[in-house]
Amino acid sequence: MTCWEMAWLVKHGRIVLQLPVSDWLDQAEANGVAIIPVSRSIAERAVSLPEHHKAPVDRIIIAKWIDFFVLHKPITPERITRRLK
Repeated sequence: MTCWEMAWLVKHGRIVLQLPVSDWLDQAEANGVAIIPVSRSIAERAVSLPEHHKAPVDRIIIAKWIDFFVLHKPITPERITRRLK
């Protein structure tokens, strides 16, 4: 799930959080959840996926998965921290 999706679902009443979205995301990060930015390569890969992936956010999630789990070594907390810098 993306940060954008989380905020959208809260705004439209699809999910209810006990905190504002920003605070919830801060707590998620503090508890080890990695928030991975959309890099240029991920954006380009998302656009190049087969057309049966219609939803733009789904395309980004798939492209991130390919980037981290298929094209690179297994993900570790150290790797995430290194990639975010």
